[in-house]
Amino acid sequence: MQNTGIMNKMRDKMPLIIIILIIAFLATIVFEWGMNYMGIGGQTEAFGKINDSEISYQDFERIVQQQIEQQRQQNPDAEITDANMSQIREQVWNSLVNQTITRQAIEKYGITVSDREILDWIYNRPETLPDQIKRNFMDSTGVFNASFYQQALGMKTPEATQFWSQVENYVRETLLSEKLQAVISEGAVVTEGDVLQNTEMIIFSQT
Repeated sequence: MQNTGIMNKMRDKMPLIIIILIIAFLATIVFEWGMNYMGIGGQTEAFGKINDSEISYQDFERIVQQQIEQQRQQNPDAEITDANMSQIREQVWNSLVNQTITRQAIEKYGITVSDREILDWIYNRPETLPDQIKRNFMDSTGVFNASFYQQALGMKTPEATQFWSQVENYVRETLLSEKLQAVISEGAVVTEGDVLQNTEMIIFSQT
């Protein structure tokens, strides 16, 4: 019912997915220009701005370093080349842009996820959870171990509590994204003016 109300308001407009792709593409171009202008060393603080949301250079660089460390943990002998660094930076930027645009779209259309929806998925349909969660409960043959999963649900240790809190957050984000995709696939849209506003306000500037 909620999606139907949204659809009625947005009839005969440009599909939101097109807007997201345009914004992500332009943001990538602007990011690459900004990095070349500053120099990869990043001595000057800069930021990206997507509508009212700012991405500081410090936050961007922190996530880049996290990705580098993750790659080193996965393959300690691998060398991080300049090409690898450029790829990591581009991937991090694209991810930040997509996350920001998605969050703004979710807020714009009033999409919500209830605690009941989250708990229903975790407790009643664990075999359909995202692979990022299920892989924590695979046996040696790569099969989801439902018994181990049920045991883990009952654990009350601080580590288990923290883990399930992270699972709930991940499930919430997944459900929000799925609902947004449902709205998009049904034709939810924005106006041409929204397209121009969003693309013009994506910047990567010096401070």
